[in-house]
Amino acid sequence: KKASAPPRQSIAVIIPTEQLETLWGAVVTLSSLEKLTMDRNHLRDLKEVGKMLSLKTLSVANNKLLELPEDISRIRGLKQLTLSGNALRVLPAAISECDLLERLDVKSNQLTFLPAALSRLRNLKVLDASENNLVSLEPSLADLHDLEKLDVKDNPLERPPIGIARQGLGAIRKHFQEICVANQFSFQGVRLMLLGTQSSGKTTMHKALQLGTSPKTHTYEPTMQLDIQTLVFGDDAKQKVASVWDFAGGADFTPGFMHYIVEGSIYILTVPAESIKKLTNGYTQFVGRWLDALELGAPTAIVIPVLTKCDLLLEKGRENNVKALEDVVSGHVKWFNDAIQRHQANVPTGHLGLRIQHPITITSSVTGGDTSLEGLRSKIESIILADQPMLPTIGMTVTRVMNLTTVFIRALRDGRDPTDSARAADLGYIPSAMSTEQKQARWFIDYQEAHKLYFDEFVPALKLPVTSEQALKDGIDLLSSQGEIVWAPGDIIYLRPDWITRAIAPLCDPRMGNRLWQQRVLKVAENVRSAVLGQPMPDVERSAV
Repeated sequence: KKASAPPRQSIAVIIPTEQLETLWGAVVTLSSLEKLTMDRNHLRDLKEVGKMLSLKTLSVANNKLLELPEDISRIRGLKQLTLSGNALRVLPAAISECDLLERLDVKSNQLTFLPAALSRLRNLKVLDASENNLVSLEPSLADLHDLEKLDVKDNPLERPPIGIARQGLGAIRKHFQEICVANQFSFQGVRLMLLGTQSSGKTTMHKALQLGTSPKTHTYEPTMQLDIQTLVFGDDAKQKVASVWDFAGGADFTPGFMHYIVEGSIYILTVPAESIKKLTNGYTQFVGRWLDALELGAPTAIVIPVLTKCDLLLEKGRENNVKALEDVVSGHVKWFNDAIQRHQANVPTGHLGLRIQHPITITSSVTGGDTSLEGLRSKIESIILADQPMLPTIGMTVTRVMNLTTVFIRALRDGRDPTDSARAADLGYIPSAMSTEQKQARWFIDYQEAHKLYFDEFVPALKLPVTSEQALKDGIDLLSSQGEIVWAPGDIIYLRPDWITRAIAPLCDPRMGNRLWQQRVLKVAENVRSAVLGQPMPDVERSAV
């Protein structure tokens, strides 16, 4: 009788936590890698994951991740992404750029919302968001026509009620259809725009609000043109999801951001606690040009003035808390108030003017100053969570026509048939005869073209009771108010607001520009060498170019 083989022994490789960063740095250089599994490795971040352009499957379950990097959007061929068992509090909207994604597992994290941008994932078939802290779901999830399974169990859901959510995707679609028809659905989105000169601490402040603690940063990387993230305010059925737009502070970027300065948003103007002499000499740089831009593009905007980096004024060794900060910033607060008054004094009589939210909010974004951000969060919440919000779109009832109009606009953006998409939303289920054809996604559209498509094709096909173009404008304004699109001067509708950023990034981002220039130089050098010597360039010579 043949002897049985001895049991196979499993081999475990334990990598010290301090070596994980080095290991990850080596892994991301494997640009041809198609499948990567690094579960249970105590990873704290996925820095430069976007370098692995060939990835189709990525699993980093049961680590210690707090956030997913924006450059995940570069992995356009990614089909399966497993992030379960981490400590993620948000999913970046950039994940929607992974066009081919079919399975997304974010089970057992700390997510409080799912971004509306997920509706762009036309090929998504499975979404597991169970065991999180989700309070509400976006109706736009119903636009995921290929979605076969949506798991949201073990969440404190209130919209839709957990009893409906447990019944599955079909019941969720039907719920949103019913509340829209009954005019029981209200708009809960808002857009926050971060303004301020370069190095004013906008990005760090936003990260601290997002993660609940100040991030530890070792290097400074300025925002290039525009970065769009998300924040959540409130923890019940009236939860507000804010689209946060962080603008580059350099003067060279001013022409680009003017497209985005429109009414209907909350603007946070940041000024760093530099020396008062420096602030005075740089009045235009720190305050003047920002308020001028707002007067031009959004003359009645809500503006929250924030003095950042107040920890710079503390004596070495002094505890970093709100009381200590208040003791040392009085001169800077007075300067900031005077600078605002200087600008407002030039506003013509009778002009409504900007709605400045006094007093000046003071913050420290370095580790230890987290409590100073509570004042800023409270001020934002007082504006958007109030029973009578200062922005008219917050809490506004979304009618059936308005909801279907937003479906029309999103369908144009995502390459879906607008009529079929709206009909599915109106029925509360996916008709069997619905077209599965995917059209070319659109980055922008002229208002006149959208108007023609809406009234010549969309409205008649659905027999909507629309008699004026106000219905279309209301839908555009609604999506613009929550940061999904931008209706810019010149009647151009940017269906993907980061389109301008993507178009001019190689010209504005010195990091990208350098890479492109190096690639061009390297290509020319290799061609010359091959033509003259008939042999490829050695690695040593290539690295020197």
